[in-house]
Formats: sequence, C-alpha cells, structure tokens
Amino acid sequence: MNSNEFTKWFRACTPYIRSHQGKTFVITLPPECLESDNIRNIVHDLALLHVLGVRIAIIFGDSATTEQVVNDAKLQEIEQRTNQVRSQIELLFSAGIPESNLRERHIPIVSGNLVTAKPIGVIDGIDYVRAGKVRNIHAHQIISLLNGMNLVLIPPIGLSAAGAAYYLDGYNLAVEVAVALAADKLIIFDANAQIKDGKGNGLSDIRIEILETLISSKGTTHNNDSVLHCLLESAQRGVPRTHAISYLQDGALLQELFTPDGVGTQISEDDYRTIRQANVTDMAAIVELIRPFEQNGSIVYRSKDQLENEIGSYWVAELDGLIIGCAAMYEFEDGYFELGCLVTAERYRSKALGRRLLLAVEQSAREANAVALFALTTQATEWFIENGFAIGKIDDLPSTRVKLYDAQRNSKVLLKSLS
Repeated sequence: MNSNEFTKWFRACTPYIRSHQGKTFVITLPPECLESDNIRNIVHDLALLHVLGVRIAIIFGDSATTEQVVNDAKLQEIEQRTNQVRSQIELLFSAGIPESNLRERHIPIVSGNLVTAKPIGVIDGIDYVRAGKVRNIHAHQIISLLNGMNLVLIPPIGLSAAGAAYYLDGYNLAVEVAVALAADKLIIFDANAQIKDGKGNGLSDIRIEILETLISSKGTTHNNDSVLHCLLESAQRGVPRTHAISYLQDGALLQELFTPDGVGTQISEDDYRTIRQANVTDMAAIVELIRPFEQNGSIVYRSKDQLENEIGSYWVAELDGLIIGCAAMYEFEDGYFELGCLVTAERYRSKALGRRLLLAVEQSAREANAVALFALTTQATEWFIENGFAIGKIDDLPSTRVKLYDAQRNSKVLLKSLS
C-alpha cells in the first residue's frame, strides 16, 4: 500500500473508529473457529478492537449439543475442553498485537460465575440431566468489568443457585448475553462468508423480516440453522445489529466493521442507509461526492457558494455517517419541479440508492402539490425511463427553465407526471 492509498484508507476508517469507541460487542466463537488456522489472527483483531475502545464480551461454544442428554461424565468432558479453550484464548491474548508497538500491551481477561443456569429438565420422558439453559445473566457485574477495560470471557457452563453445573448451548448463551448487556452488536464467526439466498447469492445486509422469510421458507443455502436463529432472535429482541462473518477469512472482522460494504451479512430492524434532507455540515461531503461527475460532464458544475445557498434543496443518502449519494429539487412555476444533481457513489450503484433518492424527492414534490417532476440529463436517459419518466421536449419545460437551458450541453428532457 502506497502513501496515497494509506491516506484514503485511514480517512475512510476514521468515522468507524469514532462510532465504535465505547460500544459493547458480543463475539461468538464456535468450536470450529477455535480450531481453525485463522484463530490467532482473529484474536489479534479482537485485541485491536479492545485497544480502540470497544468493550468486548466473548462467548465460546462446545461441540456438544443441549438437544442430547448430558450426563455427569459428558459434562466432565465438556468442562475439560472448556478449560483448555479458556487457556488457549488467554494465551493468544497474552501476545498483545504482534508486529506493532502494542505487542506488549496487556489485555486483561476476566471470567467467572457470570451466568446462572437451570436444568432443561425432563422433556417427553427424557431427563437431560446436565443440559441446561440460562436463568440469569449477571449483567451489572459484566458491565462493571467491561467498564474497567477488561475483556470478558464467558464459557458455555453455567452454575445453578444450588451449586450444580450445567452445559449451555453457545448460541443461545450469546443471545441472552447480548440482550442482557444491551449490546450494540452481536457478531458470530461462521464457516460461511455470508448468508445466501436460495440461488446462492450473498446477502451483505438484510432486515429482520427478510431473514424471517428466508428461515421459514427455507429460502437460504446456509447450512447452520443455529447461526440463523441466533442472529434472528437477538435482532428481534433489540440488538441493533447482528453480523455473521467467516472465521476462514483473515481480517473479516475488521473489514466488516471498518468498511461501508463489509464482507459478511448484517441484520438490522431498519435499512441502515438513511435518506434525509441535507444541512450545512454535509457541504464538504457533497462537494467531494459530485466533483468527479462534474469533471466528466455528467452534471453541471456547482460552486461551493451555490451549494451553500441551495443546501436546503438537497437530500443525501447516508451510510454509517458517510454521504454516499445526493439529489436536489428546485421549484418552478405551474407546479413543475426539477430533479437535479442525482449522484450516488460508484460502489453503491447496485444498492438502489438512486431510486430511493428519487422517491424521497418525488414524495416531497407531491406534498408540495407538484404537477410534474422533470430532469435534464446527458447520460442517464434510460435510467429515468426505467423509473417512470418519459422523453419530452424543451418546450415542455416551464418558461423560466427554458430560458436557463444550455443548448451546448444538449441535455435530454425527461418528465414524470405526478398529478
């Protein structure tokens, strides 16, 4: 990476560093992840998040399942594996962050009796003995530990009020911990890079109702129902964003958290891309967004003074604090409104942002009793036709707009009736 690439990369990461600082993330490491060749890199990336001020609770699972009987002997085996895994994780974190001046940074890890369990009991005549479920998460104690800049490690073993130990399913435990802590994110490491639809297409971000449909209709090729249900339940119970990322891909955690597109699948209640009216604080971002399109002639040049004077006429598309699209609307006589400066960042062209910006402007025009919306374009005629516009003539424009028409640009006139 040369110096220019590094500068662009760091500038792009900065908003995420700021937004993640002080947030609580619950991380789920399944047994396959702990056994992968990439676990050392994953731990180093978690250590980096910790240094950046993210509060981290790690849930690690076991290969056993609570759907089968867990007798005393089986529980003893699970406890032995759990102790080994705990030691493995502590050893990995003790290395700090290699290949940096933070390699000697001490990262305190705390574990203990932070989960109270209860037995599953007898179901359909079968006594599950030491298979349990969560009775209580001691959230106050965990939060105090996180506030003390400790990394909290929670194994899949819970103790009952009577002093008995029970095995807990790691995914269910992760949901309960994330909900109890009011975590900002639940992140599950999985063998799959993304959740995919029935056709095998990767889904980078989906809303809760979409995931519900995929699960109920078996419309996904994902082969781990436990992961899907864990992501869904935690989102339904109020965790703002849940993520599934691959433990096989080096750097997946950092790419998911510090780039706009991510590399895994994110689930949230609402579309996290916001369309809103612009304000003066968006000026610099809008200028940076539209300049390449002005330079290639796609849109006409607008000075900073002009943009500042017209900022109230603009809408922006925002992703995690980044402006990734914009559009403007200008009112003319006889109920005609012009749609102008409709631009989306190149990497988001496939995300239907242009259409969402159009709909926002269109809705505003309708509320102002618009008769028609028009646009002038030199390169996007087909897109406007696909979105309900028809080719018109210069004479179809309001008279004041006709006087401003630039014959040298020879822009096409597109109109959409709103009456």
